[in-house]
Amino acid sequence: MVRAVPVTRWLSSEAFKLVVAEPRPNVHNLSHPLIASDGSGSFPSGHTTFAVSLAIAIYFLARRTKWSKVVFISGLVFAVAVAASRLYLGVHYPSDVLSSFLVAATAVSFFTGLWNRYAVQVLNGVPFLDRLGPIPANPAAHNTPGESGH
Repeated sequence: MVRAVPVTRWLSSEAFKLVVAEPRPNVHNLSHPLIASDGSGSFPSGHTTFAVSLAIAIYFLARRTKWSKVVFISGLVFAVAVAASRLYLGVHYPSDVLSSFLVAATAVSFFTGLWNRYAVQVLNGVPFLDRLGPIPANPAAHNTPGESGH
């Protein structure tokens, strides 16, 4: 499930880009453009949305461990740095990068809700997986107290 989190970012970001179709900032208005821009697909920032989703995915792996706070803060700093870099390069508006945090969090929440509700049922219907052993109904319930539930 954790590997699929960044994929949900890409799908949600691309869906918003198609629906909103906001052009990028005009690089001709910048005195010294740092990067060439094609002028399309500004909302939301795909780079920022990916950074937020990656931070969430890594946090999922670290939750319930002694590293969870460090991972959370590091992920937040990473996502903010990526957002700032997109603004500095002049390829996104502030609303693009701010909305990327919301888009990523919403997409990941929606995906994990679906995963937690339907994944076991779907995976139990895949015959090949029977060779690997039974899929527990609640994987977190089978963990020992020292394990994290991922």
